[in-house]
Amino acid sequence: MQTLRMLLEQRGPFAPVASMITLKNPFRTIVVLAMLLLTGAVAQAQISIREIEHDEFGSDGFTYTSGNFTPRAGSVLLAIVTNSSGTASNSNSSAAPTSATGAGLTWTQVSTTSYSGNSHRVTVFRAYTGSTVNNGTFTVNFPGTGTGQERRSCTIQVLELLGVEVTGTNAADAIAGIQTVVGNSNTATATVAGAIEVAGTGMLGIFANDENDFDGDEEAGWTVLSSHHADNEDLSSTISYSLNTYDNSARMTDMNGNWAAIGIRLAPAEYFYNFPVVSTSAASNGQSYGLYVAGITSRSGTANNLSINMTTAATTFVAKNATFTFTNVGFNNGSTFVVDQNSTVNLPSSQLNSASNMFVANGGTSVINGDLTLNSGNMRIYGTVTVNGNLQMNSQGRLFIGSTGRLIVNGTFTMNGNGFTLVNGGQFTSRTMVTRSSSFIEMAQGATVETSVYDENNQANVMVMGPGAGCFGLYGPSGRINTQNNGFQPITNDATLKVCIPGSGVSVGNSFNSTNKGNANVTTGCTACSFLLGTSTLPITLNSFDGNMLGNGISQLVWSVANNDEVAWFHHRIQHRRHIIYCHRQY
Repeated sequence: MQTLRMLLEQRGPFAPVASMITLKNPFRTIVVLAMLLLTGAVAQAQISIREIEHDEFGSDGFTYTSGNFTPRAGSVLLAIVTNSSGTASNSNSSAAPTSATGAGLTWTQVSTTSYSGNSHRVTVFRAYTGSTVNNGTFTVNFPGTGTGQERRSCTIQVLELLGVEVTGTNAADAIAGIQTVVGNSNTATATVAGAIEVAGTGMLGIFANDENDFDGDEEAGWTVLSSHHADNEDLSSTISYSLNTYDNSARMTDMNGNWAAIGIRLAPAEYFYNFPVVSTSAASNGQSYGLYVAGITSRSGTANNLSINMTTAATTFVAKNATFTFTNVGFNNGSTFVVDQNSTVNLPSSQLNSASNMFVANGGTSVINGDLTLNSGNMRIYGTVTVNGNLQMNSQGRLFIGSTGRLIVNGTFTMNGNGFTLVNGGQFTSRTMVTRSSSFIEMAQGATVETSVYDENNQANVMVMGPGAGCFGLYGPSGRINTQNNGFQPITNDATLKVCIPGSGVSVGNSFNSTNKGNANVTTGCTACSFLLGTSTLPITLNSFDGNMLGNGISQLVWSVANNDEVAWFHHRIQHRRHIIYCHRQY
């Protein structure tokens, strides 16, 4: 049904049945909207990551315990342990840890490997906090019974992840892929096998070596999260990460000595928010509430004329199956607004300020009855969002549309500054699109970006491709490409971008040619991106469909549909919900 409705909003005729069906206003909003949001104090990606504890030990022992830490509810914890064995020739001293405990959680060993002639080891443990949060420590236990079997040293780094999948035993689904590699070259690389399939994927690179000070350099686009070494011991470790990336390799260059590298691909909570809310209260009409300290609130039920003012890194949930209409909103200072599954939220003109977040879950609905501005704010869409005014991105605003997501902008979509839009298998429709400065749009996995008017500001390679083909559609009836600042630059350098332009009804300012189309695969005379991508279907739900030969080269097609209201009219005659069309047979 979703794909049928999708085609109702395509610009241009519907190819195989264009002579039979006329569609209604292509910008009519039919789909349901949903909004999912990301939590976390400072969340600049769908996945939020921070180090909450680290310790280094340069002494012998069978057990090492970190300092105290307090994780947040609904988070997945990764504890990274490196150690150096006491006697390399003793099997116990080089063996993997036997167990880990702490903070009232269940810790599962994810990966372990030895390096440097079995005298060093790196191990990863995983835990899920759920709705129970305790202040506590992390303790790792090693095998051994006596002198010479102890570990000479140890480092512990505890990471907290938010926005990752928490399904599976002990949140096993948070880790989408893992690979371990050891070596002694000057470049350490761990490549996780398999395609990266979802927007917002995060990659962790965990590196350990037998040098006292870690002297590697992370690759461009990655950030060092944590780097430590054990005093008076040749043992060091570094963790780097990259979020919202399709990269599946973690690299460290200019390495010395022997090393081990573990690459971990993190799975984002794409389809469900899965964040446990400890308590939920019902909203009432006219309710006004503000959040001025960090925390989590949840509202359920049905209510109108609501007001909310979020001034700190707090999280507000619109609970599942709720329906709310807000008349005043304020999202500031890293706050997070979540519309959970099967919920409907109506908002007035809104701004996401100072790294605030809006996360729209699969199956939810959200309508902004006015303009929406992302002032360094982040929006992640896995349901459907409609903006009935303009959508503007300023100051490094970020917009992510997941594979189940749909964004409809009935006004103008403008990206300023270093704005970034990532569409991964989802659909993005706007009446007018404007890209300026260093902003760009990335598409992957059959994503579609469609508009009637496209304005560019003398930029090259605005459309960037991730894995899989994407499609940019420019449609009428008055569609056009406007040229600004002395010339239309090449739209992309990637031949996997498909461009759909109707044969008529579109005025292309500087029409695509060998120079300005770049490497794009341009199709003129096509009717919809869905045809180029092979995802088209009839814009109706069929109850029955039959055909008969009547003679004289004429075929009779008879069908009934369940949603006749979504089709403006059929050629020939209509009788209630039974439609008969006569088509001349083509020889």
